[in-house]
Amino acid sequence: MIWRCNQKYITPDKKCSTPYLDENQIKSRFTIAVNKLLNGSIGVIEACEEALAKNLDTSALEQKRKELLMEMTKLNDAMQQMIQQNATMPLDQNLYRIRYDEICQKFNETEAKKNIADKEIQSVHDRRVAMEQFIKNLKTQNTKVTEFNENLWYCLLDYITAYSSGKLVFRFKNDSEIEA
Repeated sequence: MIWRCNQKYITPDKKCSTPYLDENQIKSRFTIAVNKLLNGSIGVIEACEEALAKNLDTSALEQKRKELLMEMTKLNDAMQQMIQQNATMPLDQNLYRIRYDEICQKFNETEAKKNIADKEIQSVHDRRVAMEQFIKNLKTQNTKVTEFNENLWYCLLDYITAYSSGKLVFRFKNDSEIEA
């Protein structure tokens, strides 16, 4: 099996110059890259754990989300109160509709901000889980890798960049890059 650039034949007059790669070459070079990573695994593990504590903390996002939820609750209460007043006493319907629409718009804007915060929290959480798994795999892999290991491939590798010179750069899930 061979691997080639996804864009190689997109434009017929300007094809990608990256050479095709044999699957065995990729596996062999991945094994070399993993061993380079493992040579500095103690430092890598410490750096990853530091990144977990520093960059993958969701407390500020959680606080923002909490504030947005409180604002949504206040706006919802204001809408319910307006509806109740409109149902029990005569009000100018034009003024009522304008004020109600303003509150609804604020509610929708706040809800959109909360949804963005939810997505950011989920994204950080997903990266945190991936980093924790990466650290766990590094800690359990304490010997030199002598042959390709598919589990390491899936657990440690983020992606590979191939260059026209034949150089491969392996990007691991801890954001480190190793050429092999």
